[in-house]
Amino acid sequence: MVIEGNGLFQGTNSTNLDIFSTDDNTNSLMRFGDNSTNKVSFGYNGNNDYFNISTAATLGADDLTLSLTGRIGINSAPSDHRMLINQNSTSGLDGDAQLYLQENNTGDQARLRFTNDGDDGYWEVGAAAISGAYQMDFFYTDGLNDATLLSLDGTAESVGIHQTIPEGYLHLKQQFAGADALAFVNDNNANKWSMRIGDEDILIYFNGDIRGGFDVSTGNYNNFPPAPALATASKMDDAVLGKVMLLEPRVGSAQKSHSAALGFNPQQVGKINADWVVPSEDGTQLGVDYLQMAVLAVKTIQEQQAVIEAQQLQIREIQERRAAQLERLENIARLLDR
Repeated sequence: MVIEGNGLFQGTNSTNLDIFSTDDNTNSLMRFGDNSTNKVSFGYNGNNDYFNISTAATLGADDLTLSLTGRIGINSAPSDHRMLINQNSTSGLDGDAQLYLQENNTGDQARLRFTNDGDDGYWEVGAAAISGAYQMDFFYTDGLNDATLLSLDGTAESVGIHQTIPEGYLHLKQQFAGADALAFVNDNNANKWSMRIGDEDILIYFNGDIRGGFDVSTGNYNNFPPAPALATASKMDDAVLGKVMLLEPRVGSAQKSHSAALGFNPQQVGKINADWVVPSEDGTQLGVDYLQMAVLAVKTIQEQQAVIEAQQLQIREIQERRAAQLERLENIARLLDR
């Protein structure tokens, strides 16, 4: 049947056009084209049981498909997901993407939002490709409070966490006092190292207990051992002066900075006292416990001071004996002069 001109279906009630195939597993479709050539067809694909728009004379090309359960496929038959986009994407300036979002306000971001039905909260990814302001933000709100959790600055090629304008390749902003800004864990156990900013100092924690920190005024590192570890520890009575005198400080040039490097040879220190060195966890390296060296230095000074005080006491005793002997000699001399 050939119909020329415009067609119109009109009625006072619903106006329907039904296209059926009387056989099972067959297609019901309409075709469109020009130059008497079919270019596009759409209809029901009875072989696969989905609605199909095809850039072909038949429904064999799955350019856009819709299943009977409302699932959509682009360049593919519908999958088990609500929408499937099947394409060989390419990168670069002239690349093709599976999904292209374009913001029509040149000063704003293109956005993609995720939420749950019946809930006011949502996640949102927004990105702007504006000259001088290439940025992507990951935003969250629970309906009352909101935060930009992650920001990617394409111009500066940097990342901010809780920081929309990162000032370094990685910029962490601690939102609340008493919260960790950075945490490290090992999947082999539940132990956690973490770092946070106190009032001004950088603090280091292990499983929630402070272990050390960098002082804002001096830049010095201060260690804070667990309170019970030293509060109940016994007094150090072992003499260390003799062993400390055996230590050989070394000076050499650092490989990268070319500056003088001062320190001790761990192997030599370990031979003097094995407790003064620390092996690496894998046992391949040996290091000097320089924090312990500071304690040893104080203990050495105390021992040296004790030696000095003992020598001073001996000198006083010698002086007192000498003075007593002189006094006796003077008394004898006076007796002889009579």
